[in-house]
Amino acid sequence: MQFARCESGVLLRMARGFTLRGISVQLHLSRHTLAGCVKQIYRKLDVSSHVEAALEALRLGLFNRANSMNTSYPGSANWHR
Repeated sequence: MQFARCESGVLLRMARGFTLRGISVQLHLSRHTLAGCVKQIYRKLDVSSHVEAALEALRLGLFNRANSMNTSYPGSANWHR
């Protein structure tokens, strides 16, 4: 399963318990961009809530592959061109 950089960063923060507002501030995303990312995450994982998304990601082992889950994005300290 492939996630866009935005989706990976959002999913990881959702699993860590961040609020949507906190995620948008930390990742410098507009409310609309964040809503689109969350919608794609829910669709890809076939879930309908933050908790379900986090649990499904854990079940699939997505966080065990943290290095393969690209969580860098423009504006982050880890982002490289």
